[in-house]
Amino acid sequence: MWRISVSILLIIGLTQIGLAGELEGLIGLWLFDEGEGEVLKDLSGNGNDGQIVGAKWVGGKFGKALEFNGSSYVEIPASDSLNSIEKEISVLAWVRVKNWANWARVVARGNWTPAMDQYQFLLLLGGSMGDIGFCVSIKGERAKYAGKPVLKMNQWHHVAGTSDGQQVKLYVDGEFLGSSGSAAPINRVNDEPLTIGCGYANNSRASFFSGDIDEVAIFNRALSQEEIRGLMNGLEQLIMAVEPGSKLTTVWGEIKTE
Repeated sequence: MWRISVSILLIIGLTQIGLAGELEGLIGLWLFDEGEGEVLKDLSGNGNDGQIVGAKWVGGKFGKALEFNGSSYVEIPASDSLNSIEKEISVLAWVRVKNWANWARVVARGNWTPAMDQYQFLLLLGGSMGDIGFCVSIKGERAKYAGKPVLKMNQWHHVAGTSDGQQVKLYVDGEFLGSSGSAAPINRVNDEPLTIGCGYANNSRASFFSGDIDEVAIFNRALSQEEIRGLMNGLEQLIMAVEPGSKLTTVWGEIKTE
């Protein structure tokens, strides 16, 4: 009875505040609120759970987060839902940088080198202190936008990159930093894992992140600035019920009562 009541309230709440549309195209949703264990659960309903390797549970922007020490990471196997990313994409995350590294990966999929057609997208930072960038691979070419130094060490920042098949756009703390031209379709890398806290180069993990990461989400469509700003307020409050194919169902209430 409790779970049924929670389900009804969640669906009504989402409808009333107009959030159902924001769930469209949701591929993965990781709240980082487990607080223990070695599995990072995907709450999108698509089953994109990740294996935590070496990262430590800490207090987050919302609830818990994972601290990455420059050699730790989360790896999520390839899946049909991840492979559905073709023309558009959005990647969002909260980050708290503790040490700058040379273009450390926040969220990435694919092998950066030796060939550009072996990776799909990168949300990365740190070419110089405070820089942030988003990059997608298109027919063996890189479509990217690298923002000016805006991130401050030891402070939480929301970072988001989108591509709509025409432009790559970058946002920090809900503010639009800039864009560059791109062209669809985004490169497909069906066998490559998704990584949080590192990337791949020459078929080995590389470009490790040092700091904390919380609330990561991936969509197979380009979110608007308004949508990104709304999702900054805490994904637990906004996205509580999804299943593959973007049809609403209630899973979050059940997880919270287990």
